[in-house]
Amino acid sequence: MTSSWLAKTAAICALAGASCAWAVDQPPRWIKADDLRVRAGPGMDQRVSGMLQRGSEVILKSPEAFDGFCLIEGDGQYGYVACQYLSAEPISRPRAGQDGVPPDRRWITGTAVNLRAAAARDAEIVSRLSINRAVQLVRADVGIGFCEVQPLDRAGKPEGASGFTACQYLAVEALPAAQAAAIDGDPARTFWRSPGWWKLEAYAQSLVAKLPESAKYGPWPRDEELERMKAHLALGLKAPPPKPLPDWSALKALAAAHDPAILGTAQRAKARSGKDKELWRREYRASSAAHQIGVNLGLSGPLHDSISSDGGGERVMRLMLALEMPTVRPSLFRTEAEVGPPGEGPEALAGRFGGIYRTVVAPRKPQRPDGSTTTGAGLYDMFSRTVSLTRPVLYVQLYRDGTLKSEATNTSATEVLWRDVDGPECEGWTPGFGFGDVDGPIWRYFDQPGNELPQPVKRAAGPPRLFAYKALQAPPRSKATRSEQVVKLDRAATGFSRFTQMGFDLDEDGVPDLMVLEGAGPGPGHLGGTTQTDDPWYRLLLVNLGGAWKVLSSDSFSYGCGC
Repeated sequence: MTSSWLAKTAAICALAGASCAWAVDQPPRWIKADDLRVRAGPGMDQRVSGMLQRGSEVILKSPEAFDGFCLIEGDGQYGYVACQYLSAEPISRPRAGQDGVPPDRRWITGTAVNLRAAAARDAEIVSRLSINRAVQLVRADVGIGFCEVQPLDRAGKPEGASGFTACQYLAVEALPAAQAAAIDGDPARTFWRSPGWWKLEAYAQSLVAKLPESAKYGPWPRDEELERMKAHLALGLKAPPPKPLPDWSALKALAAAHDPAILGTAQRAKARSGKDKELWRREYRASSAAHQIGVNLGLSGPLHDSISSDGGGERVMRLMLALEMPTVRPSLFRTEAEVGPPGEGPEALAGRFGGIYRTVVAPRKPQRPDGSTTTGAGLYDMFSRTVSLTRPVLYVQLYRDGTLKSEATNTSATEVLWRDVDGPECEGWTPGFGFGDVDGPIWRYFDQPGNELPQPVKRAAGPPRLFAYKALQAPPRSKATRSEQVVKLDRAATGFSRFTQMGFDLDEDGVPDLMVLEGAGPGPGHLGGTTQTDDPWYRLLLVNLGGAWKVLSSDSFSYGCGC
């Protein structure tokens, strides 16, 4: 969701053309809250992408408010803030001794500044203070450049133990956010504050930037800091829990809250013109809701594009409203720490199941003098990285007849570091579903001129695979009790002619634990086209978690790849 709301705004403006008059009307505003959160979208539930301090000057990108949130840009931030904290008149930045700020207030101007138990360089480190952390100056310069300070919380109340820190890192006012980010941007210090692959990559990129052009393809001088980072990641890291699984009832409520008709009526052009402000707001919110639902369901393609001109968003909304799940009570799975999507990678699985993931890099080979070696793939002295779990999880394959088969896997994933060069297209691509099988007329697509496969697809004998999931515990039975219901739909209204809903009771208590929804309709085909026949091209996997349906994964039939 990081950029989806912003992309949506730009897309709507692009469709409206020159009628987006607000795009050139960008009045300045000043922040009147002490620490104002900048969010990726208009709403308290949207991800926090940054912070703005009181007195920061920003540009109001749109005079229209979205549920009380305004789109702003400035001081290194771009996103949505609560409109009530914007002032049309300049607001001064907090400064010690001014506008009610205590004269002994100070702000930290360094990154991870040590707070020690005594005024000595070898004294015990009590904690580390982040840049722009507010503190109270207790005693100034108590010896050899140390000051005694008391850390403060957001409300200005004492927090944690007091201690001694270098006076040079204290200032009478906070640094602007953009300046603080620049100071805080040392890639080595950023890595060690919270180690991770992308921070190692940022450090490696900083090494690449220092190389002369002649050394672009090696040899690469050994860098001890980089080696320590590699070794640290190879030992293993814990990961935070992945974001919560989408709640089916919440998606239904989101669709019900926005009239899907507005996305496909004759009023659409009027809404996009911006002449009717209320209609424009309704259309924007409905389009954004359709986009959010489509992303969570894994729906894409010309028939379900929320900003398409032929009602793609309306189809997504109507499909969501048309599909009904049975009411369930708690059964086999109780929490999100018990089951994961089949395609979830090692880092996310480590966060989900409380494990450890390791990252190991393979060395890069220098290019030959004639330039004929390698593909040019690599980052500094690294060719690829392999991420894996330190303890295996189970990959549980669900078959169409209810059969369940489990196998242990450490979910190892290798990425070649192509970065500045183009990798091979379609390497490892296979047509069909990613986690299951399907037979029948859908394969006729590849009989058409230009769509031929290099070799026929062969499926293993036995019942067809339907979907899969990952877990720590094997299912209690080798075959689930299965139920099935076919729901006929309006193809023009939803993009599908029917859905087959297959319920699976894994523990034989009369309550379905998994639900697979298989949609048949004109598939998206390759490169954005649509097929001419109704194919079973889409599958959605829901899991009963504690008596509520959650979206676990989606799977689409792949008709092609590359460009």
